[in-house]
Amino acid sequence: MIQKNEQPNLSKRMLFLVATPDNIDHYMQMNLENILDMFHDIDYKLQSSIPSIKFLSEVYGNKDNTILTDFRSILWKWIDMHFNNNPQLDKSLLFSDLHTSVMWR
Repeated sequence: MIQKNEQPNLSKRMLFLVATPDNIDHYMQMNLENILDMFHDIDYKLQSSIPSIKFLSEVYGNKDNTILTDFRSILWKWIDMHFNNNPQLDKSLLFSDLHTSVMWR
């Protein structure tokens, strides 16, 4: 489907602000605009670190595989593989429910 440009359109983002004892005071002193700017910065840096979905599918996809995988899961897998193969990239940008991050939907 990706090779035919028939993949789902990623049109939404979910923003996860994870407050911990180490960062709660910092976040409490930030206004909403600063928090949103922080998220946009994380998202911009992440998107700048990832090639196109078509490229990811060509490099990391298994064209002979008969296993059906949902789009978001396979995209996360390919992005993880891309970051593992490019150690100069900042893995802290990747989505995690353990730290403040952005998830595309």
